[in-house]
Amino acid sequence: MFLQQLLVVLLISQHALGLQVEVFEGEESVLLPCQVKPSVSSGSTTVWDRDDFRIPTVHVREPAGDYLKDQNQRYEGRTSMMEDALQTGDLSLTLRKPTFTDSGNFTCTVRRMGEDLHQETVELQVKEAPPPVWPWVLLGVLIPVVLLVGPAAVWYYRWKKKHTAELRSETVEIREGEKSVLLPLKANRAFPQDVRVEWTRSDQNIRVPGF
Repeated sequence: MFLQQLLVVLLISQHALGLQVEVFEGEESVLLPCQVKPSVSSGSTTVWDRDDFRIPTVHVREPAGDYLKDQNQRYEGRTSMMEDALQTGDLSLTLRKPTFTDSGNFTCTVRRMGEDLHQETVELQVKEAPPPVWPWVLLGVLIPVVLLVGPAAVWYYRWKKKHTAELRSETVEIREGEKSVLLPLKANRAFPQDVRVEWTRSDQNIRVPGF
């Protein structure tokens, strides 16, 4: 007698705990599991419902097929079960487009001739979707690029400065009537032999042939 009472207590505790399913809002669908032996489901009616709603019916599967006449409107077109659910005992319910309002306890009940043969509760928790990953991925790509481009830019600037001749401008004054004047050209480095030097006047369109 004591063992029978203990067994009943364990079964009640297991039923009270039930199953817990978590899903992020925005997912395509979520599966609420319910498994029984085919001998229990065959020829029976499976009812999924929520007791916290005024119209509790979520989905009903009878031997002849789905019976959705009394279905709560918020689940219209969003629930489905396997076609051979009553034959295989897999009475799991697929709920499409889960939202925060779907969070709660869903009860799976198997009935035959007015008698409940099986009942279990599945707690669904719909959570806020996590932030997108791509900003972190992009940041992870940009940081190494910046770290590489920065030193490369500094190196290129120094290399360019080292290999570019800087011409120093000077002012030359002479008196009118002199036979000639020397216009100096000085750079911070020697010119290569294939460099062409050309003299021009910025205030007039005059170009002196180079050499």
